[in-house]
Amino acid sequence: MKKKFAAHQVIVSNGNHYKQYVVEIENKAVIRFFPLKEEVAFTEWIGGTIILSPYNELIKEIKFPVKIEYLVTILTEVCNHQKSLYAWHISAEDTLEGVVHSVRQLQT
Repeated sequence: MKKKFAAHQVIVSNGNHYKQYVVEIENKAVIRFFPLKEEVAFTEWIGGTIILSPYNELIKEIKFPVKIEYLVTILTEVCNHQKSLYAWHISAEDTLEGVVHSVRQLQT
């Protein structure tokens, strides 16, 4: 079963930030991601930021709250060398300082 999520921003690595994107997931793995140019059927708008990361379990070891820059660095460190990517939705209550208070893995 596949599921699509849309967000304000998708980050694949420190140099790859995409605005208004859709991420399609099957089980826990990312199948594809693409620009949100029009309404896409069966897509859940979650807003915020989605980080695509090769890490499936590392997130459990991070202590919250944490600065968003640190989280992005940790999760995207080796994206270019991995075959599978996983999607993490982050929420920040204090957006001026970029402090992340929670992260959840997107899955079907």
